[in-house]
Amino acid sequence: MFNRILTLTSLLWLLFPATSNAQQFVDLTAEIDATDWSYHFFVDNLPHAETNPPSLFEKNQIVHCVVGTNAWFMESDAWLVNGKVQYWFTGTNVINHHEIIQDYKGHFGDLHSAGEERTEVWECPDGNPGRPIKVRDVLLFQQKIPWLAFCSGPVLKLNGRQLYPPSDFWKQTTYAPQGFSDQTTVFKDDLGLPVGMKLFALKSQPIFQYQVHQTTNVMGWNFPLEFYMVQYEPDGTNNWMVHFTARGRITAIGLGAKPQIPESVLKAMK
Repeated sequence: MFNRILTLTSLLWLLFPATSNAQQFVDLTAEIDATDWSYHFFVDNLPHAETNPPSLFEKNQIVHCVVGTNAWFMESDAWLVNGKVQYWFTGTNVINHHEIIQDYKGHFGDLHSAGEERTEVWECPDGNPGRPIKVRDVLLFQQKIPWLAFCSGPVLKLNGRQLYPPSDFWKQTTYAPQGFSDQTTVFKDDLGLPVGMKLFALKSQPIFQYQVHQTTNVMGWNFPLEFYMVQYEPDGTNNWMVHFTARGRITAIGLGAKPQIPESVLKAMK
């Protein structure tokens, strides 16, 4: 099935020359497996350690993305209990929309009813979801994984860009008053997604690493068919330990259309 998708994409590429890439979008679906090491594996000091720690095996996230050179869309049913979360980057703003699909009770017994919706808008001219210490990030950890792999091109093109580790746990553990320096390589095309990335704080130890393992090409743009990332956290004065690992793979990809924001979301923004 995947080979058939790529074959169709190759035929479409013949119909749309490279000069029109700025107006084109690629639609993809990816499966992502993320593991918080500090929570799942090392539970000696947690209250439930003597009873029944949580399972090490969780359901992988299925994420749908539509990607262009200066706009993107992401959605997943895995980001909200009994609901769907959607994000749009318009070139000037990031829009977040939550919708409850089925009734459910929250951790504190509060009832969330089907049909509930919430919309937030951030002014964000480059689509960068990371923010410095004491400032809330635009995206949560789960969304920053596919953002980095598939949607970070607009940010990586900018001079003086400031990149942050996907998990904002660094704000509690890592001293980085000047932000993070990075060693990043990108694909040599108009989209410019990362091939490899390392982020550093004050010392030579990387706090975050990202690497593409396999690639595919759609409309002249390169995408990570498989990718891997790891983030570290301090463990004592001069030691480091793994904070989380994540890996992802594209399961479907092809020509897409410009993401459209539903009228109900536009009304909620006013």
